[in-house]
Amino acid sequence: MGKRISAQLIGERSAGMTAVEIYEADNLVWSHMWFGDGCSQQGYISGLRDALRCLCQPEDWQGWDGGDYDDDGTPTLYDNGDTTGVIIERISGGEWIVGDRYGQSDEILDALIAEGIVPQDADYDPDESDVIVALRKILRSDKVETLNR
Repeated sequence: MGKRISAQLIGERSAGMTAVEIYEADNLVWSHMWFGDGCSQQGYISGLRDALRCLCQPEDWQGWDGGDYDDDGTPTLYDNGDTTGVIIERISGGEWIVGDRYGQSDEILDALIAEGIVPQDADYDPDESDVIVALRKILRSDKVETLNR
């Protein structure tokens, strides 16, 4: 059996940062941040779509282009535990662990809840924004059943 692989969706309380960190066992192996300089509505949906796909398929990280690394090739750690935090974690094999809500990335959590992929939390609001509707369409088009592999 291979190493445990997990993906963490990282959000920021005070600004618009969304990031995903991928771990093999307890070692950070890949990370990426979206929305460092703001974006249009379509760019926002596109960025959240990419973050959602990374979150849902952490086993595939070695084949991805990009990622954020320092000069030594070490992936960037985005969760500082102060102004940022883990909104949700997906562990290979299909287990989901819901964390805390940290800003705009909550829309990914709300789409996952609305699709019945993760249980509803106390802060879930069933009123769906255009962004949540778009993310739900993405989840459906990517065949949600593959998220439990």
